[in-house]
Amino acid sequence: MDLDVLEMFKDTKVYQEYLNNIKSWQETLKKHIEKFADPYFVIDDIANQIVELTTDDIAQDYWLLILGYPGTGKSSLSIVFYKKIMEKLGYTYEEIREWAYKDIIYLLQEYPKRIKYHDFLIKKHPEWGPNQIAHPIVLDEAHNVFDIFIDKSKDIVELLQYVYEIREWRLIHVVNTQYPNQLAKRVQQRFKGVIYLWNEVIKRNHPLWDLYEWEYKKLFNKRPTNEKGFISWAAFYKQEKIPFLMNYLSRFYTIDQPGLILKVFEPNFIFPHFFVLHESGDLYKIYKKIKDYGYATKSLMRDVYEIKNSSRSIFIKIITELVKRYPLEFKDDKGTLKEPIEIPIIKKTNLFGIENIGKIEVEKNKETGGYKLKIKKIDPTFIDYINMYYDILVKRMPLYNIVEIFKREGFKK
Repeated sequence: MDLDVLEMFKDTKVYQEYLNNIKSWQETLKKHIEKFADPYFVIDDIANQIVELTTDDIAQDYWLLILGYPGTGKSSLSIVFYKKIMEKLGYTYEEIREWAYKDIIYLLQEYPKRIKYHDFLIKKHPEWGPNQIAHPIVLDEAHNVFDIFIDKSKDIVELLQYVYEIREWRLIHVVNTQYPNQLAKRVQQRFKGVIYLWNEVIKRNHPLWDLYEWEYKKLFNKRPTNEKGFISWAAFYKQEKIPFLMNYLSRFYTIDQPGLILKVFEPNFIFPHFFVLHESGDLYKIYKKIKDYGYATKSLMRDVYEIKNSSRSIFIKIITELVKRYPLEFKDDKGTLKEPIEIPIIKKTNLFGIENIGKIEVEKNKETGGYKLKIKKIDPTFIDYINMYYDILVKRMPLYNIVEIFKREGFKK
């Protein structure tokens, strides 16, 4: 596809209403037309740079942030980058599909487990070189993981320690959010590239409508039925501009005002990423499954059982044990398990909602000196959840079961 990106950009509302009369932008349009780039070229070039950096002799990681208000294609573009990076690291499409179930992260409790899983793989394969060690992960709606408002909780403090400890593990973080002002400062300081997204509305009489319709059919396998559509645009900022951009967005929440952002911060590249979103292919379907599972898990913890704080990690352990026993065996039709599930815990109190999942007991653990939580009966809603998401849970089990894997393989945590 040949796109005249410069001419397309001149036709946008952002340019015509906010940038047209700014001298620096007039100079850019005349002397730096290379900034208005084909989306395939830009994404391929960024992916190449990421892989070259993370597979270099000097071990480094890479953090890429994708920003935008809802509907601008943050998640789709994250998946496109994930796929492109995996391909450049030598993975086949089938391998990428399987890895995606472990690499797309939505819940706070999953991120440290994914990090430890990478640690486990490095320890298990001392023969691996940089190309085998380097690996991308996607943190979807990352404000759920790196929220500044839970910055002092035990979970987030431990989490943020990883941010600076894992450089030598060559992990590539593809992070997206609509709330950059909620990301903890330590995380903001890690980004080497930022992509800001926005949508441009077009109508059926617009010169680009045929091109929009062609791409829409690729994405959704049908023609658009509305009289209006959206072409999504992206502005890429290199590392030297990121501190100023993040400081601005932390002080002023203008994520839905592209004109103001581009007026203050001229990007290194601009490209219509809408025309590459179809590249996510079947991976986007996997992403949707994982996100649906993530929403359901979060809702179960927060809204249904009102599980709080560190008890959410215990809840994930209970899920792990239930999946190991699947299909579940019950004494009756009320959710009473044939054999209770036992989970070691440190304190007898402060279970914060775990008692709501069914019938539980806490006993002294004579072997460890701590306690053990015995789950004898589980709520029907919890059973329905396990049945509904069993296939996804099985594929993510290496993450949830990582502590046991470390012990079984004889590695130190």
